[in-house]
Amino acid sequence: MDEIKGHIRAWAEIDELGGEDALTRAERRLIGDAVAGKTCRLGEHLPPEILGRDVPDPAVHIRAPILRYLLLGGCANCPTAGKTFEVEGAHITGTLNLDYQELQNPLRVFRSRFNSRLDTTQTCVAMINLSQCQLSGWRAQRLDCEGSVFIRRVKSSAGIDLRGAIIGGQVSFSKLQLDISDRHELIDRTDALNARGLRVSREIIWSDVMASQGSISFVGARCEAIWDQPTSWPGEGRTRLDGLIYDRIINSTTDAKARLEWIAKGETPGRFFPQPYTHLAKVLREMGHERDARDVLIAKERRHNTHTRNFTKRTLDGSVTMGLRSIWLDLKRPLDALLRWVAGYGYAPVRSGWTILIFIVLTYFPSTFAYNAGDFAPNSGVIQVSDGWSNLANDATVANPADTWANTQPGRDWETFDPIIYAADVVIPIINFGQTEAWAPSTTRGPWGWHLWWFKSLMALAGWIVTAIGAAAITGIIRRD
Repeated sequence: MDEIKGHIRAWAEIDELGGEDALTRAERRLIGDAVAGKTCRLGEHLPPEILGRDVPDPAVHIRAPILRYLLLGGCANCPTAGKTFEVEGAHITGTLNLDYQELQNPLRVFRSRFNSRLDTTQTCVAMINLSQCQLSGWRAQRLDCEGSVFIRRVKSSAGIDLRGAIIGGQVSFSKLQLDISDRHELIDRTDALNARGLRVSREIIWSDVMASQGSISFVGARCEAIWDQPTSWPGEGRTRLDGLIYDRIINSTTDAKARLEWIAKGETPGRFFPQPYTHLAKVLREMGHERDARDVLIAKERRHNTHTRNFTKRTLDGSVTMGLRSIWLDLKRPLDALLRWVAGYGYAPVRSGWTILIFIVLTYFPSTFAYNAGDFAPNSGVIQVSDGWSNLANDATVANPADTWANTQPGRDWETFDPIIYAADVVIPIINFGQTEAWAPSTTRGPWGWHLWWFKSLMALAGWIVTAIGAAAITGIIRRD
């Protein structure tokens, strides 16, 4: 059968082609079933290789202008408007051009092969179901679909374009294969599936999607929910999520690690988009996953700092000013690491408390060893010149003058040494437990006292820094949102 040139708008045009004799067996069956509002099962019992032939079998061959004529409601001699019909097992040849049309019937084609591209740019339709079809590309820019769009078990040899489409139900991408062998068949030569600015009233379902080349773009898209397999999105910067807005994540993992790997698949070398991180954190927080939301924001800050440092260094012009800026960026790296580990860039202030606890433990052990080694002395000039302490401190047979003196009458009335409280007194700057005022390590009595003397100064400084960072994190001073 020869292809039909142009569009068919009335039965009279079919008569001009030769009437029913000019139709294939499949087309005659389709017309009868469409008028009756039934499913036209052409290839239900036919082996798949028949649909795979380049020359279509007359039993399944439908030319695109005939199908278009029926989808647009037919005419008075062949009324199909409002009569829901389906096509199953067809081999459709020619470009099914439905651009700028208002379909009178849902587009429901199953287990069929399209030899040429499907065009539905700015088409108004109630619902689209292309399950188990073989496509040669689909252009659906600014499509207006009242119901859902199902692209399940579909294999396409060219790109799918859904830019600016408005979907009143859900969009299901399930077991979709974008097996594009010719790069010129990609949308704009970069995207295998372009859904920029897509608007979906319900959820986007994304599972078992494979794309041989090209990117998957949902830049600026919006939906109520995402139902996906994070591992099903292509990596190596081929997933574009900047500006994607969704309210919930359903029937899928909300684990921060898995979601961060999902966002990382969309990262382009040399560029950084914070919106995927901030929006994911917002959604996770609203869903009650506070810890995962916090981890996402921490990862965002770390990625942003790394990008800023690398980008600035790449753009330096070699001048003295730029050289100093490069040095500053190198010096700023440990500061960024400190903010990350101590307070999670302000999103995890509880980390500062754990850090203080670690410092206390680190100070506890040398304090214990120094006291047991006899390298501590009362931190009082009056006591140190007293006869009782002088006799013990100068007696070579007394291994631990501080401990011995503590058991004397004057020592019992003095502050009792406790290594854990002493360590807390050193590290926590805003609380005075009285230990550092009462006891001090001696730098001359032994190695433990000497090491503890400088170590406690280091821990006191670290305690001040951590406390300041923790306070800034709690009050939100170092958090940017």
